[in-house]
Amino acid sequence: MEEQEKKVKKLLNDRVQDEVSNLRKEMENLLKDLHTLQDSLRSKFVPLEKYEEKQKKFSISLNKLKKQLAEKTHQCSSFQEAANKYKKETEELKNQLNEVKEALKTKIGELSKRRADNEVFGDSATELRQVEISLERSLADSEVKMKDEIKLCGRKRKTKRKKVPKRQ
Repeated sequence: MEEQEKKVKKLLNDRVQDEVSNLRKEMENLLKDLHTLQDSLRSKFVPLEKYEEKQKKFSISLNKLKKQLAEKTHQCSSFQEAANKYKKETEELKNQLNEVKEALKTKIGELSKRRADNEVFGDSATELRQVEISLERSLADSEVKMKDEIKLCGRKRKTKRKKVPKRQ
């Protein structure tokens, strides 16, 4: 964007400078013509009517050139104002972009931290789940062993009861 603004500004300045330069050259040429006429008048080679006619044409041309110069100057200032406006807008956009970049960096940092935390907690959760499964198996095995021992104890009692005579 900044390059485009520079190019536009340069093109406008170049055009205005070319116009101003051309207008000045024309003014210089007219002044030369006027001096030539004045010299001719002084030398009495040119009649007074012709001199007045040239003087009038010169004045008209000079006024036109001054008017054109004023218009070009106005255009130049308008273009300068527009260029300044675009420059200001560009700066504002750059500032906004930098703010967004900073916010994005912050969010990325937070996201990385959360991912790291999730990995740590995820590993811990997996380990806890494995421990839970292991404990559940141990519990199940213990329950089975306990039932087996209860059955064994129950059989041993029955066997002992049978051997002991009943008292009457």
